[in-house]
Amino acid sequence: MIQKFRSGDPEYSQGTSVIPFSLVNHKIYIPVDINDHNEPMQFLMDTGSLTFVNRSLSEEYHFKPAGEMPTLDKRTVAHLTTLERLRLGDMSVREFIVPMFRIEAVFGKSFQVGGFIGSDFLQHFCTTLDYEDNLLYLDRECNDPINWGNPYILPMDTPYPFRFPQITLHINSQLDVPVLIDTGSPYLLIFPTEMLADLKKLSSGPILPSQGMLIRWPGTRPERNYILRLSEMSIGDIKLHNIPVIVTDLLQQVSIPLLGKSFLDQFRVVLDYPANECRLYPSGKGDLDFNDNLYTTGLAVQKQGDEAVINGFWESSPAHLAGLKVEEPVLSINSHPVSDLSQSEINSLLTDHCFQEIILEVGTELDHRQVTLVKTLLFSD
Repeated sequence: MIQKFRSGDPEYSQGTSVIPFSLVNHKIYIPVDINDHNEPMQFLMDTGSLTFVNRSLSEEYHFKPAGEMPTLDKRTVAHLTTLERLRLGDMSVREFIVPMFRIEAVFGKSFQVGGFIGSDFLQHFCTTLDYEDNLLYLDRECNDPINWGNPYILPMDTPYPFRFPQITLHINSQLDVPVLIDTGSPYLLIFPTEMLADLKKLSSGPILPSQGMLIRWPGTRPERNYILRLSEMSIGDIKLHNIPVIVTDLLQQVSIPLLGKSFLDQFRVVLDYPANECRLYPSGKGDLDFNDNLYTTGLAVQKQGDEAVINGFWESSPAHLAGLKVEEPVLSINSHPVSDLSQSEINSLLTDHCFQEIILEVGTELDHRQVTLVKTLLFSD
């Protein structure tokens, strides 16, 4: 295991490598080449993850197992293999030991990628995410464009062995906590359940529990989630007021708050791993805008093969008040049969602000009913 975290020799190009990426909801898909195969495949970039490959590629690439390590759900074994070269744009890491396992077994059958690019790869580079133009920049040393303006500059820690980037969050001028910059999370802030008692003392209003689960990290099985608002938070000189945050079970290995896309996409994000510094350049879209409420039905629907069920909802939300039940089958959403929808499309239908109403068909083919949910603000001020 120690050998895995010490592996990898970076190879740098002479200039900055610029890699276009596809952004699907919060997921960042990038083209990656393995062992000079010259047929790039889609990987997911996740700063809160290790780099790993899908075991389904092992026959094509002749990966040779060399040791084992547990996966997130602790039920699936990941074999280690050594990649001769893992290339992203013009930047590479050679002799890189990575886990390989069947991604579908942990993340679901609809999750089809060649693997993940994580911070154990990115640690060798100055890594810049431009959410406005969907570009990833990799360089040996940072050369931030002058026309990006003035950044918020933050000290960044990348603790061994995972190298996940962390900065400091200040809550109500009373509590300082490290937060993990997690491009794999769609939410602004997620706190681990262990912090719920402290957050209750700092919240600026009601704490809403869920029925069922709206959010579940791979490898965890929370009984419920919570959502609350914190009256004042700051990250460096960035101020956040009355921002909703979510509380759920997180993995023991990284059980600190996660700072995700709903915060990060307001910036060009420079993760200067070599210099242990994070720089946040506000995007050209105008003033920073962090939502202090949620306009929602409060509902989460989970795809299961060609079917779907209600996974959970926030108490006091339209979904709760409509009398929906956890695990109740969903047949269609806004007249779209769930069998024709992917999980990403379901999530988009439920969260798209263009739809004020969500019309569900729930139940079975023989005994079903129509339920209309009208989105409202979750917190009544």
